[in-house]
Amino acid sequence: MILWGELRVHLISFFTQEFNFENDDIEFYKVVLSPKNVEKIQEALALAREEYKRTVVEQEKEREMESLIWNVPKMISYNSKYQARNYKKSIMKPYYTRVSNNSNQASLFRKYEEDSGVEVEFIKYLDNAKKVKWWFKNGYGEVNYFAVPYVNKYGKKAPFYVNFIVQMNDGTIGLFDTKKGKTAEEAKERAEGLAKYIKEQNKKGKKLFGGIVILVEGNWRYNDNENYYYNPNDLKDWKFLSLN
Repeated sequence: MILWGELRVHLISFFTQEFNFENDDIEFYKVVLSPKNVEKIQEALALAREEYKRTVVEQEKEREMESLIWNVPKMISYNSKYQARNYKKSIMKPYYTRVSNNSNQASLFRKYEEDSGVEVEFIKYLDNAKKVKWWFKNGYGEVNYFAVPYVNKYGKKAPFYVNFIVQMNDGTIGLFDTKKGKTAEEAKERAEGLAKYIKEQNKKGKKLFGGIVILVEGNWRYNDNENYYYNPNDLKDWKFLSLN
């Protein structure tokens, strides 16, 4: 954050260079505080803040995200909206799930819920899969959670917090993000960012696989293509996920 003291120094420097004011000249304050100039200066400061965020803050976030070595967090804090649930392959012991009080939900998800019903079903699948050693339900927006860099539809680099990190018995790591319907249609940029990340990491010797995951007629299928496409009537590019 730029403090007023720093901002004042930069404003004085600008006026000194551009308008030949002497350092800390009283005329500087007259110009800055003049009712005729307040709006223009506010606009200039707003543009400066936007430029600073774009060229400094966002780039620092990108560098931090790309250089971060992630590990499963030792502890995650929860509030009263979460309750413990017994999942044997969750690496977090106990596993906490968010409690729903919405009586309009289907009875299966009335008490326990994730971000969607398909996440609940995927957790059950992972917990009973023979090839799975452990799974971690990822969060978002905090350093505790794992993010893959991707370029969003506005051309801006952003973090993609995949839903699940899964370790197989052979040491392979699966990165999966569950989708359904419209959310699968809108996953193009994130899916392609994930595919690119997996490809780059495997070139460095990692053992990763995964992608966007959907449930179709009782089968889990995933898309790991660098050119992502979802059409519920054409799933030829979607692989079957078999972890049993």
